[in-house]
Amino acid sequence: DIAVILNIDEDHLDFFKNLDNIKKSFRQFAEKTTKTIVYNGDDENTVDTLKGITGKKLVSVGKTDNNEWVAKNIDVPGGFHSKYDVYHNGEFVATVHLSVPGEHNVLNSLCAFAAAYESGADVKSICEGLNAFKGAGRRFELVGKYNGITFADDYAHHPTEILKTIEAARIKYPTKKIVAIFKPNTYSRTLALKDDFIKVLSMADETYITPIDCNREKQSDYPNISSDDLVSKIPNGHLLANDDIT
Repeated sequence: DIAVILNIDEDHLDFFKNLDNIKKSFRQFAEKTTKTIVYNGDDENTVDTLKGITGKKLVSVGKTDNNEWVAKNIDVPGGFHSKYDVYHNGEFVATVHLSVPGEHNVLNSLCAFAAAYESGADVKSICEGLNAFKGAGRRFELVGKYNGITFADDYAHHPTEILKTIEAARIKYPTKKIVAIFKPNTYSRTLALKDDFIKVLSMADETYITPIDCNREKQSDYPNISSDDLVSKIPNGHLLANDDIT
């Protein structure tokens, strides 16, 4: 009954081929399979995809005042705690306290807030539920510490996701060295988004990249891309050979 569309970006290009096809797929989903759509009104691709849809309830969420639900007075001081004020049609509703890192989770939680509200949940219960959420598996999941080093696992495989992960690490550990270990998992995505991968992975203090790993694509079909093409353009970038992985 309720769908949430956080953003639309170039991803899974081995299947969709281009952004237009991705937007068409989201459009088809929005038109046929849901009654209410909670969406990121600050994401240009999402807004364009939903333009002109009728017979649905469209609920916009974001950080700018043109949205129905707006996050204001955002405070992300570091660690696993942040807070912001929720406004609905210009009126203050509540203050949300989160227990997950990163400013991107402000938007994630605000979309969840709107979806829960549309489902009939009361504001107090929504705030309590959001505060109790400690994160999903492999989304900046802390997996342990060794010799003073903290290890976090994240499934981020797209440049936008990697950007948010590194930003979250910077916020949580502002004085620590950030080391990224990244495994590209399709040749087509790595080739199509090579420049973006280089840009975001360069934000870490040191980056290790494994060889591209993909069971559904043949390396021979993509002779113009390899992990070396990323490593050579990233300051403090290193190739992590398969023999080095344990």
